[in-house]
Amino acid sequence: MDIPKFDESNNAWLLTLPESRIGGRYQQACRVVVIRTLKETYSPASGSLDMKRKLAGRTCTLSLYWNGGGWHQEPEYKAEFIVNIWDGTTELDLTNSDFMLDYNLRGRGLGSWIMLQLISWAKTLPADTSVKRIRTSPVDEDDKENMLRRDHFWNGIGFRFEPGGRLSLPLTVGELQYPKGLHCPLIAVPLHKGVDELHRLCESQKHEIENLKSNQSYQAGQIRYLTEHQWDVLLIKSISFIIFSPIYIPCWLYRKLKLSRETTHEK
Repeated sequence: MDIPKFDESNNAWLLTLPESRIGGRYQQACRVVVIRTLKETYSPASGSLDMKRKLAGRTCTLSLYWNGGGWHQEPEYKAEFIVNIWDGTTELDLTNSDFMLDYNLRGRGLGSWIMLQLISWAKTLPADTSVKRIRTSPVDEDDKENMLRRDHFWNGIGFRFEPGGRLSLPLTVGELQYPKGLHCPLIAVPLHKGVDELHRLCESQKHEIENLKSNQSYQAGQIRYLTEHQWDVLLIKSISFIIFSPIYIPCWLYRKLKLSRETTHEK
């Protein structure tokens, strides 16, 4: 996975998560829209132009929109740089005290991608900034596979724990590491490019559907033609004509004779 360079102008992506099978559970491929919001806060929040304002914090928030997440109910993942305006000490809260993915989005590289974005932003901060400690949940330890995945994730980005401990050891921004890689390579493109690609894909599929309908109509015509000209169908028609010809022929002659007489009478 390529190490991203933080680009403040690029704040929207379209992610394509691959299909996956975890523990016999199949999950279809899906798309997720991610919007990044950057914000700075100052103290005091407002005042005269002559008053010197101090930086109180910065935040980087990733909001996820997807089929099932719901608009206005979208999960947010926030990293916050906090400045103590009294003594100047700083701290980075990388997880906003919580980091949990929706069950339907897990196991497809999304967690690593989100953390990749948050860490790339965090790397713009002073390297000696302390990172707020995290505490893992004992609930994760009910499932050994889930616990191993959790430990691999946090250890992979630089967090360390005492043996058997759940509270992470001290860490600085400079010691943070980018996720090593994705188990399932998701595809991330800028949102405007992703929308354009989806539009072209939709148009292509419309043309393909029209072609399939045309081919279906042609094939149906061919089937009818071949059915009508099969030897057994022709044989049945011939036998039917022979059997019923004693009735058809007199009727046909009678109609012809009647029509001829009517024509002669009119003259």
